[in-house]
Amino acid sequence: IRRWRSILTVVLAGLLTFGGVLFVAGLLRTERPPHMKPVVVASGEWAPFVGPDLPEGGPIAEVMQEVLATAGFNPQVTFLSWAEVERRIDQGSVFGGFPLVLSKDRQSRMLYSVPIFSAEYVIFVRAGAANSPKTAEDLSQLKVGGITGYDYWAELDDVVVDMNRYDDIVDGFAALLAGEIDVFVEASAPAQHVLNDPEIPFDRTSFAVVESKEAWARSMEDLVFMVPKTKEGEKSIARINRALA
Repeated sequence: IRRWRSILTVVLAGLLTFGGVLFVAGLLRTERPPHMKPVVVASGEWAPFVGPDLPEGGPIAEVMQEVLATAGFNPQVTFLSWAEVERRIDQGSVFGGFPLVLSKDRQSRMLYSVPIFSAEYVIFVRAGAANSPKTAEDLSQLKVGGITGYDYWAELDDVVVDMNRYDDIVDGFAALLAGEIDVFVEASAPAQHVLNDPEIPFDRTSFAVVESKEAWARSMEDLVFMVPKTKEGEKSIARINRALA
């Protein structure tokens, strides 16, 4: 009896010790930061918001890296053309991309977060141009320029049948100044960032913004983070939305 009591005491002590270790380990696990899953995310060059030449990739890149880290991801940001950003998301070869306009076409093909921020898009013309559009009908008769890989707003798409595409904002303004196009569509802040650059080979006073407040002439667009349309993507977007909130 004494021998069995001794064995039982040892067994109970072992069980209690083992249980205590499991309990403490469980508490420690709950205090650890969430596992940071390495992911590659894509963005384009769009100063002053994002770009490889901006400090930390630009303020929006900094925000998204913090958001993704809060959501449990360890992001590596790679900068590509906007068309390539969209293609990589469609293919699933990157975790996601940002900041992208939430167009109807993209909504049908990709999953998206709540808005990160909003940007106003406007129409630029040559200063003093006689053919500056006053109506949607005027615009439909002109040669319109935009950026490769951009999606614009619905009211503009309804008016513009064909758009000449350029690789970057500088090329777009150069084409406008040269008369290759009659108008150039771009977000106001990135456009002004380019026009204020002293290294740009043209003067900002050479351009003006179409003053109309009509929906075809300007739009405030939400920009979002997008991921491939998969079950895993649904879970990721839910986590990212919580982090953004």
